[in-house]
Amino acid sequence: MFCFIIPALLVSGFVSPVENMPSLLQYIATVDPLYYLFTATRGIFLKAYSFQDILSPHIIAFAIIGATNLVLAYTMLRLKKD
Repeated sequence: MFCFIIPALLVSGFVSPVENMPSLLQYIATVDPLYYLFTATRGIFLKAYSFQDILSPHIIAFAIIGATNLVLAYTMLRLKKD
């Protein structure tokens, strides 16, 4: 987990803005769930965004990331079981 958490925090926008990162790291940030969490949290607390302004695009991203992880976990479990 340590090998995942530290890079995930660094590219999530928590330490520095994602817009100031190189394009490769910006692409990696789009598949990082923490990026969407911090963006939604920042929008809710600092910018007073409504549910539809900030959360609806992030819920779609969370659903895609979650479905992908579910399929990968199921596939790895089936391969390990056989």
